[in-house]
Amino acid sequence: MSKRVLIYESLALGHRAYYTQVLAEALIASGFDVTLAMPAQEIDSPEGACTVQKLLGQLTVHHIPSIEPTLDWKWSRWRFQQIVAVANQLQPDHLYIPSADGIAQVWGSQLRPGRCFPRQTVVEGLMMRATSAYPSQSIKQSVIKRLNTKLVMRTPWHRLHYLDPLSMRALSRTTNRKFAGRLRLLPEAIEPLSVSNRAAAMEVLGLQEFEGKFITCPGQVDERKGYDLLIQAFQVANLDPTVRLILLGRHSAKIRHLLANDYRQLVIENRIISIDRFATIAEFDCLFAIADLVATPYPRHMGSSSIVIRGALAGKKILASNWGWVGWATENFSLGVTCDVNNGPAFAEAIKQGIQASGPDLKTDQRLFSQYHTLANHQSHWLALIRELTGLPAQTIIAFPFPSCKSSGSVRLG
Repeated sequence: MSKRVLIYESLALGHRAYYTQVLAEALIASGFDVTLAMPAQEIDSPEGACTVQKLLGQLTVHHIPSIEPTLDWKWSRWRFQQIVAVANQLQPDHLYIPSADGIAQVWGSQLRPGRCFPRQTVVEGLMMRATSAYPSQSIKQSVIKRLNTKLVMRTPWHRLHYLDPLSMRALSRTTNRKFAGRLRLLPEAIEPLSVSNRAAAMEVLGLQEFEGKFITCPGQVDERKGYDLLIQAFQVANLDPTVRLILLGRHSAKIRHLLANDYRQLVIENRIISIDRFATIAEFDCLFAIADLVATPYPRHMGSSSIVIRGALAGKKILASNWGWVGWATENFSLGVTCDVNNGPAFAEAIKQGIQASGPDLKTDQRLFSQYHTLANHQSHWLALIRELTGLPAQTIIAFPFPSCKSSGSVRLG
């Protein structure tokens, strides 16, 4: 009977800290004795202050050394060795690894994967950045992807969760039936906006002096997410001066340089409003509340995007890259407009189209999509196995609405 639960999270940055919080909350509410293994500096970070710090009196904290926040083999091996050591020291009945990317591959490379963790420990993990559905860009990448898949298939997970339905479905079709039976799709944990009134949200953000329409892009502002391309396309679109691009979140060095030089005039004119710092949860929600268009111009984003989902649940029009899950979900669930973000003129035209269009018309597909991606459904999926093993009543689980999905020829995976 699983009662002692260990959550291991060494990469509690951004939304990963939130995922850890909501998992721990659900376990505590179900009566489990929870230990959180996490670096002290992650708990004390701005993200930690908004998430896991709220639970410090309700669980046990096991501090672990901080590890470089990257998924390359060297650091993934270090993370795996660390979690094996912690698990063998604490001897939990149930182990959750919310950031299993990299760890899964290293685990599969062990001579005897089944002997790494204590025999009684049930192990569940979450793959946030799986690549199974996405074509490789080179022979080297193709070889690495095949090797990674084989390594993951050697791991004796009791449950391995995926956020990306495309990757999970692709892996299910290529693996053996026994391993495929351990795979589960996990919803994003999306809560209703803490601030939903537009006027109130503008006041929280200090934008009450501005009128017109807003394009927002919640989250860290960097070129990896295509925000350099967004800024350029916004200038080319030459929209009405009352249409503003709001950049709230930590800016990368490149974005800071672009705003201080190439697009300085747009900043001076308040066409681009730059707020270069960590956004609180309330401020983050406010970016959706004020948005006339939520931009997710991720050029090659593998996996799901909580920004797309949160925008859809808030009833906002999405402007998305037509690559990968972001484009697939936006088109299949009628969430907004997609384009090739590397095509400047096409991107600028999509911005015009998106800002002029009305909000989503709440078609059946979008409603099903929104009903799936909720906090309660996320927690129910996470706790399904542990509740079954401990004899607790099953919770309501809403499955991903695959039957409602359409195919789309304009979405690219490669």
